[in-house]
Amino acid sequence: MTALAPLRLRGGRQFRYGPAIAHFDGVTLAYEDRRFELSGFAGRRVSNFGIAQESLVADEATIAGASAKLSLKDLIRIPLVVSGELLRFDGRNHVDTKLAYRFDRRNSLLGRLRLFGGKIGRQALLLRSRLSKVTTIAAELTNRSRNDFIYDLLLSRPLGSDQTDSRRYLSFGD
Repeated sequence: MTALAPLRLRGGRQFRYGPAIAHFDGVTLAYEDRRFELSGFAGRRVSNFGIAQESLVADEATIAGASAKLSLKDLIRIPLVVSGELLRFDGRNHVDTKLAYRFDRRNSLLGRLRLFGGKIGRQALLLRSRLSKVTTIAAELTNRSRNDFIYDLLLSRPLGSDQTDSRRYLSFGD
């Protein structure tokens, strides 16, 4: 039974943080150990804020994705972690890639690139230093473009002429 211990299967209402925050009813299958992680999920998007998705989404709100993470420390003794996530929604792919270097147990550097529909949404560089169990100093440089999502994938879609569209009243800005 220990051979299946890194394997995880989950079904029902879920959320995933990755290229975008995804709330869905579906299934997730994952394999995780300290060197390597691989997961995939699929389901139907769950509406937040009561937004009527039927008028906004072309492919019936199906959502799917995958993620992979590889720690090179145990393989080739370089304290580097490479990871990537893919989210497919409304006919578009959204990607989040990360490269992290750990200088030691307390200090690390992280680079991140997020793509939404094939366009750069966000670039970030983060330097962290843990001073104690309760104190961490972090310096972050972030470049967000107009293609970056706001919160929900549907909120990033253009507003139509429908005056009853609840996105008009959520005050998420332009």
